[in-house]
Amino acid sequence: IEMPRSVLVAGVVIGSSSVITHLHPVSIDEQIEDLLARNEYQEALTIARTPVSSSSSSKGQNQSRRRPFASHGHNNDSSSDEEEAARERRLDYVQTRYAYYLFNKGDYEAAMMYFQQTSCQPRQILALFPDVLPHGQCQNIEHPVDEINPIVGEDNLLRALS
Repeated sequence: IEMPRSVLVAGVVIGSSSVITHLHPVSIDEQIEDLLARNEYQEALTIARTPVSSSSSSKGQNQSRRRPFASHGHNNDSSSDEEEAARERRLDYVQTRYAYYLFNKGDYEAAMMYFQQTSCQPRQILALFPDVLPHGQCQNIEHPVDEINPIVGEDNLLRALS
């Protein structure tokens, strides 16, 4: 294999006689998104709860791929207050996604526990119970996840509330 004379590689390259592996740094936001995509919510929550300095969380992050919980309009020299605010946004984002996941799986009690810890609007949560609200009150309510399994029917509502 012909290699260019100089190659700049960020991270670590490990090789053996049959395999070459390149380990590269991944931002906290990317790690969380990857874990959420694999439904590994507990791991994502652990990472989201961990205080991270701005130098380790934002270096190497592709600015065109901003996350919903990423700090906007700040440089890498963020103060500790800004870092804490970013951590809180990150945690809220993961807890919200986890609450919807639990709700869709039918674990309503745990879902409500996580919803209470988030910044979700009560109207968003009530929209998950369309039979409880007057007709038309659930229209135009945006949810942060693509798939929602609302509680429809008296039997399902009683099961969810028990």
